[in-house]
Amino acid sequence: DIFHCAVIVFWRMSTFGKIANRVLNLAPNLRPLQRNLHRLPSAKSVPKNYTKYLVFVGGGLTALICTNYLKSERLNAAFRMRKTEEENMLKKLTSRERRFIKFASVEYRGQLYMTPQDFLDSVVEQEPRPRLKRRVLVDQDLQLIKDNTPPLKKGTKMLFRTLRDRGIVSYTEYLFLLSVLTKPISGFRIAFNMFDTDGNHRVEKDEFLVILRILGGTFKQHKVDEETRKLMERIFSGVWQGKRRPKEDRDKKQAKEEPIRRAQVMYIAVV
Repeated sequence: DIFHCAVIVFWRMSTFGKIANRVLNLAPNLRPLQRNLHRLPSAKSVPKNYTKYLVFVGGGLTALICTNYLKSERLNAAFRMRKTEEENMLKKLTSRERRFIKFASVEYRGQLYMTPQDFLDSVVEQEPRPRLKRRVLVDQDLQLIKDNTPPLKKGTKMLFRTLRDRGIVSYTEYLFLLSVLTKPISGFRIAFNMFDTDGNHRVEKDEFLVILRILGGTFKQHKVDEETRKLMERIFSGVWQGKRRPKEDRDKKQAKEEPIRRAQVMYIAVV
């Protein structure tokens, strides 16, 4: 019995020794895990910390959502207000002004402009081409447009279709182009003949001064300043008619053409 007990004790000790050796072999790998386990909070403190974290994260998310909602509401309110102001402004504009604003696709120094293609679209289309926003031009763009504009002698009937977006049209130019397109040719012929008093199929300087005096109201008795005289020299070729006629001839011609001038004034008032 004593021998049997000794064998059992020895076997258990040897088994325990093997297990101990294996544990010692695994000890270096268990040390980092042991250090991490020591750092973990206790079981009692874990629920409290998680509750704090959840409250903090939930409060932050709620504040963020509320901030974004209020910001979007302010933006929507500002957008609705601006849209209402634009609609009220458009109601006060004429139909041509509204159409010009609708089709104008470029902006330069705060002013809206059409391109040649925009003008063609405004004449033949109901709606403008889709666009995200208007294109803002700078001085370099304007200089490039000037450089690409062909001279008058090289102009063609396809000028606007050729230029497309390489040009700008102001509102006054838009009205002028519309009047040219919508006015019958007979109206221009009648107006031209009214001012072509000598019938030479040319509007000379004296005749053009009559137009300026009628439209401007300041060119009385042909009293024009030096700047206007230089402008007239640039517009017309040759010398002034006054240098080629004596004063008596000019007075006779003026008295002879006075009824014609009155008819011109009446025609301008009607137009």
